[in-house]
Amino acid sequence: METNTEKKCLNKMESIDSLFKAAQDGSIEAQFTLGHRYNDGIGVEKDMGLAFFWWHMVAEQGEASAQFNVGNCYNKGDGVAKNEKQAIFWWNKAAEQGHPKAQFALANCYALGDVVDENHERATFLARKAAEQGHAKAQFWLGLCYIEGSFGLIKDEQQGLDWVRKSAEQGDANAQHRLGFCYYFNSGLAKDDKQAVYWWRKAAEQGQAMAQFCLGNRYYDGEGVEEDLEQALFWWSKAAEQGFADAQQSLDEIKNNKL
Repeated sequence: METNTEKKCLNKMESIDSLFKAAQDGSIEAQFTLGHRYNDGIGVEKDMGLAFFWWHMVAEQGEASAQFNVGNCYNKGDGVAKNEKQAIFWWNKAAEQGHPKAQFALANCYALGDVVDENHERATFLARKAAEQGHAKAQFWLGLCYIEGSFGLIKDEQQGLDWVRKSAEQGDANAQHRLGFCYYFNSGLAKDDKQAVYWWRKAAEQGQAMAQFCLGNRYYDGEGVEEDLEQALFWWSKAAEQGFADAQQSLDEIKNNKL
C-alpha cells in the first residue's frame, strides 16, 4: 500500500532545482521525493544522510510512508546513527496509520522479542493487519503460523494454506515454494505433481534455492513434467551456486555416475 503522498511523489520527475524550491516552500511531496532521490542517487549523488533529513522532515508532519522510511534508517543505521528504539518509535507511528510494511516490521519484532518484549498476540495481530491489506510477506508468515499452530494461533491448516496461496499469487517466492511442497507431498492439498512443478518453477525463477533444487528433482524423475536431464542439471546448478548442499551433491553424483 502506498500513501497518497508516496504515489504523488514517485510519479514526479521534476528537476532537483524545482524540487528544492518546492520543498523549501513546504511541499510535503517535494520533500518526500527529495528523500527518495538522495536514497536512490537519481539526479544527485546518493547521500543517505540527506535522504534521512528529508524523510524525517516529512515524518514529523505525520506522513506514514516517511515514518516507515525513518524507522528503517534508524534500524539499519543508514544516514543516521543506528538506534533500534527510535526505529520502533517511528514504525509504531506509521503502523498506527495503517502502514502495512510498518505493521509487519513491528510484528517481527514482537514475534522475536527484538527490542520490544516478546508478545505473540501482538505479533499476529499486526501481521494480520498487514496481511489483510495485501502484504505478501505478512500473508505468508501468518499462513505458516496457522499451518504450524505457532505464535499463539490455533492450528488451522486450511486457513493457513489460504494465506499462503494469497501470498504466492502476489509473487512471494517462499510462499510459492511452500505451495509446491504442499502439492507434491500431499500436505493439506491433494497431490498434484503438475501444480507442484508450476509453483516451484515460479519460485525457482525468482532465485529460491530450495525450489530450484526441487524443480531439478522433478525434471530428473519426470514427475509433473517430462523427464529432462539437461533441465535437471540446470536447476541443480542454480541452487548449488547459492550454496544449497543437496543440489551440489546431486550434481556430484551425476558426475560420478552414482545417480
